[in-house]
Amino acid sequence: MKRIIYIYLRKLTAISCLFFATACEQQSAGVATEEQTVDINLNIFLGLKAVPDNGTEQERKVTSLRVYAFHPNGYLDKMEYVENATGLTGNPYVMDMTVFSGQKTFCLVANEPSRLTSVLSSIKNHWDLQALTVQTSDFTFNDPAQGLLPMTSTTSAAITSNHTAPVNLSLERAVAKTEIKIIKDKDNPDVVKLKSIQVRNTPDKSRLMENNLLDVSSSLINFAAQDHGSAIVGSTPADTLTLHPGYLFEHHTGVGDPIALNSTVLYTVLNIKGTDMGYSIPLHTIASDAQKHNNVLRNHYYRLIVTVGDGALEVDYTIRDWDDETPWDKELGKKTKNN
Repeated sequence: MKRIIYIYLRKLTAISCLFFATACEQQSAGVATEEQTVDINLNIFLGLKAVPDNGTEQERKVTSLRVYAFHPNGYLDKMEYVENATGLTGNPYVMDMTVFSGQKTFCLVANEPSRLTSVLSSIKNHWDLQALTVQTSDFTFNDPAQGLLPMTSTTSAAITSNHTAPVNLSLERAVAKTEIKIIKDKDNPDVVKLKSIQVRNTPDKSRLMENNLLDVSSSLINFAAQDHGSAIVGSTPADTLTLHPGYLFEHHTGVGDPIALNSTVLYTVLNIKGTDMGYSIPLHTIASDAQKHNNVLRNHYYRLIVTVGDGALEVDYTIRDWDDETPWDKELGKKTKNN
């Protein structure tokens, strides 16, 4: 009889330990015992916020997509990954996911660099994902072939045990786009030629995820964006030179570096009446206090019109969230007040 009692207690103890171990594991991962698994549909908008987008097809293309669902305490609930070398189809792209009910933080990573694939596959918490950095060497988006753009986003959503509505998520580009138009003022008789454009003081690395700035003071580089030799800058819109200096990582001046010294600028060399003249054209952001800050923000489109006047340049800025549609607000070749 004593032997039977001993075996019974040992089995009971083992079952109890298994129960408490499972409960502890769920608690450490942020899962409350009353939470239930729920099948949900994710509507993922590729490179836009559910509105028309004027980006190119290549700027919207997604060949790999990773979706994380994190618990409120930051631990991973579920991760899903999909890839298609020709690009994911559908906008939104629909993905199925099974998660625990409750508040969730969804993090999306698209077009991930191969250098980070193994790391991204093993992410177990939100803060490890936020700590990851990417480098310009990870991508080919500034090559003539125009490689894929990195995209990310972070969205919070409450998932109920009887959740039926799709969860809408939007990918945003993790870089900024630049465009510059150069033209002579209609009243300027000078012969003007564009010699070159160089991007100066742009970071060669960035955080993968948004809202987590990186100190880039020691990683600023310059690169030649355009070299048009003796291209002539005309005096009518038809002769306007439209250039895309490149895609840039975010750069918040004043965060880890001197504001005036390390601002990102488009250094433009023009030949005016036979003399080369260099101009540093900053990339501005208009803050809520209406002050100009020389910041480069991810998922923003910087469109500049440079009008060459008599001995001076006039620069007009149209800066917008990349997903919005804002037309040019200036007549080319005509002097207007700077924005």
